[in-house]
Formats: sequence, structure tokens, C-alpha cells
Amino acid sequence: MTTKLARDEWGQTSDGEAKRDLYVELRDDMEQAARLGIQDILRARPNDHDVEDVMMHGFNELWLKDRSKVQSVVGMARRICRMRGRDRGDSVLRQRRKTTPLGLDRPEPPAPITEADEASRAAVMEVVYTCKEHLTTDQRSVIEATVEGALGESAIPLKAWVSRSSAKKSYEAWRRQRERGLASLRKCVEATVPEAANVW
Repeated sequence: MTTKLARDEWGQTSDGEAKRDLYVELRDDMEQAARLGIQDILRARPNDHDVEDVMMHGFNELWLKDRSKVQSVVGMARRICRMRGRDRGDSVLRQRRKTTPLGLDRPEPPAPITEADEASRAAVMEVVYTCKEHLTTDQRSVIEATVEGALGESAIPLKAWVSRSSAKKSYEAWRRQRERGLASLRKCVEATVPEAANVW
């Protein structure tokens, strides 16, 4: 997916048609990335308000970037929203700790993510999203649903996906689609980013 937004329209501060068009074009990708980022920290389905807020802040951050230095608009939008989603997840956890009565058990916070870890993972995830464009529609669908989790849900078992899917295929057919898609995705990512095996 590549945006048709002209370079001289990028970065306008007004709420013009170009800005609205870009937001609409990127909305689904930003929403999924924002949800995944929040879920990375909370390990639970995020609040819709938090997702929308992350998307708006993430889009505004994207809009202020130098267009000439952005290789993949979709990849950058996803990267920003994933990171801002994690920031929001951290904020939600901090707020929960403040409001949790003393004496009650509190969940252990996740291990801290260093800047180096964040940068490495973000770089790999940007490549992942680009590589996914080379998969078939069925391969992307089954991977997003049963491996990544999509539409605000956690990843679901393959059997549940088969029963929900409008494409009437057998469990074995979907299993093969997922295996082939994951193999192609991993090959593409590791060919682009050799160190991805240690991150992804």
C-alpha cells in the first residue's frame, strides 16, 4: 500500500482534504498497530478510547515528519502507533497501580524494554508489515487472526478461525496456508534484516 499524497501536501498544519484523505487511508493499519502496542503491555484487549487517542497522536506525529525521509508511509504509521500504544499501555498500568488499594495483590509489571530493544523490534516490525504485502489474502488473514490477533481481539485458535471464516476451507487447508505464509514471511524478513531472528 502506497499513499498517493503529493510531497508538497505533506506536513500541512491545517485540517485540509489531503490530511483527511491520508488519515482515512492509514486508519486500519494505525488501529491494528495501536491495539497491538497497548496489548503488548496490558496483555488484554485495550479500551477503544485509548486506541483512538493513540491513533490521533500517532497520525499527528507522522504528519510532522519530513516526507522525503519516510520510505514507507504505512510502515512508519504502524511503527509510530505501535510504540505510542506501548506508551499508553505503560500509562494505564501506572494509573492502575495508583488506584489499587494497599494490601491487594498487584500483577507483576512486564520486563522493561530498553531503547535498543524497542528500536530493533520496531525496525523488524516495519519490515514484517512490508513483507506481508507479498502474501496471499488468505495467508495474511489467517496469520493476522491466529498469530498476531486482529480487530482488537487476541489471537484465536486456528479451529475457531476456520469456523468463523467466510472462505469455506477445511482445517487442514487453512493450516497449510498459515504454515506457508509464515515460512514466506520469515524468509522475507530475515533476508531483509538478518538479525531479525533474534528479535522477531
